[in-house]
Amino acid sequence: LMRVARLKSRAAPLGIRKIDVSATGGYILFEEENKADPAKVIRLVQEPRSKFRLDGPLKLRFQAKLEAEEERFTFISGLLGRLA
Repeated sequence: LMRVARLKSRAAPLGIRKIDVSATGGYILFEEENKADPAKVIRLVQEPRSKFRLDGPLKLRFQAKLEAEEERFTFISGLLGRLA
């Protein structure tokens, strides 16, 4: 529960409305007014063999094998760092 609260506290200043993650991937939904660096989002999507894609102007989808809860927290924490 504390880990979820820490992730929420890191996501809120970026203007992230929702994070959904499962064993096969998920998405981040941004607020209309957000602070995510657009250049960083574009770089994520354009990486060779990228697991990221935009689904409309506010949703960043990703595909990744994240079966364990620990893997999910680590992945999202790293992704939030890359978006800041």
